Amino acid sequence: MSNITDIVEDIAWLSQIWSYRWDFFECAKHEKIDDFFISHQHKKQQDFFYQPISFSIAHTDTEIITKSSEYAPEVLAKATKVYAQPGDDAFEPVVYVTDQKHLRLISTQGDWVEVQGSIHEKARGFSNIYLERSYQSFWLPIDHTNIPKNYHLDFTWQEFETDSDAWTIEQIDLVRQNLEQKDTVKYWRDFYKARNILLAEPPQHTPNGSAYAKFIDDYQLCIKDRALLILSLVNQIRPDFLLNLIVRAKKYPDLGGVTGQNFKGFLPTGETFLFLMGGRDAHQRHEMMNFLFTKSILMQEGWVNLLSALPGEPLMSGVLGFHPEQIPVLLDLQTNPELINS
Repeated sequence: MSNITDIVEDIAWLSQIWSYRWDFFECAKHEKIDDFFISHQHKKQQDFFYQPISFSIAHTDTEIITKSSEYAPEVLAKATKVYAQPGDDAFEPVVYVTDQKHLRLISTQGDWVEVQGSIHEKARGFSNIYLERSYQSFWLPIDHTNIPKNYHLDFTWQEFETDSDAWTIEQIDLVRQNLEQKDTVKYWRDFYKARNILLAEPPQHTPNGSAYAKFIDDYQLCIKDRALLILSLVNQIRPDFLLNLIVRAKKYPDLGGVTGQNFKGFLPTGETFLFLMGGRDAHQRHEMMNFLFTKSILMQEGWVNLLSALPGEPLMSGVLGFHPEQIPVLLDLQTNPELINS
């Protein structure tokens, strides 16, 4: 992978954590996590909402004439009888479920499953026509459905590894996709509750793939230093990347940033890094400030500097700058077999 490709991937990661910090955590004021999810329904639902598996009928034993309403055309459909209780013909008149693919599992009992779906019951005044009714709960023999044996609503990956040997390929794919979706939803819910930007891990680069990747590997940069690195370099590749922060910073000074004399974009400051990594949490911001001055390899080795703030201005209002003599090396703009160590 090329040097510029690795850097662009890190810029995409920087964009991601900026979005998390600005939209996901801070500026959309949501007191409850569910409020956040509801307000972000325009995003991919699998990112925020868990959808149980929609199972389907696998075995039918009769045919019925169905109508979705009294005025709908008659349709001949394959169907199977449903039960009020396991094995109990308590529905009068007889009720059927057609060969549909939208059954939600409610519970299990031996070889029986309670599901929820649309049913068809005999229309009044007709002996052989059935009208569709909205979602109802009913029981079916499990082998009339594609619900796997031993499956239940709290099914885990561990159970999947031990119990799926006897399943069909379709059942295995259904449950695997659902478990993956459940993991994704759990990740985002935990991410929101923890409000920890460090959970958004950066891209993994091949150490020998580029000068940029080699630099990261040589210094074994942690996530915080990775964010500091790309934040201090992003204007070299994408001078418009932070441009929209100029307007926001006028209203939210904790975003930091200044504009240059010749450069008309947004120059990140120490405050910008604190906001990115710590948001508006005073404890997290202090922790990040302590990191910059005592733990950051980039700061200790002189790769990144925090320029002195103007008299009377906050310490972290100084501009973050990558070592100017090393920028061409890190961007692979000159022939150099090895990175120049400080």
